[in-house]
Amino acid sequence: MIPATSTPHEATATDVDSPRFKRLVMPTLLFEVDDFNDSLARLDAVGITPNGRVPGPLRQMPAAVLTAPEGTAILLSPAPDG
Repeated sequence: MIPATSTPHEATATDVDSPRFKRLVMPTLLFEVDDFNDSLARLDAVGITPNGRVPGPLRQMPAAVLTAPEGTAILLSPAPDG
């Protein structure tokens, strides 16, 4: 379960062409959250943990790739500052 304060990232043409996302090899939901560490802890509490496959270009930013119970890949990252 994604925290209630999360909102899906709406992909734009810029996002799709971004080198950061070119290495995502499967369909992935992007979520930006206000409190990244708290969100990871809440997800861990329900058994959803990072799977360690953060693509190279995304390792520069706080990010975690998780797999939802039904198998969907999730990229969790902090929301950009206002």
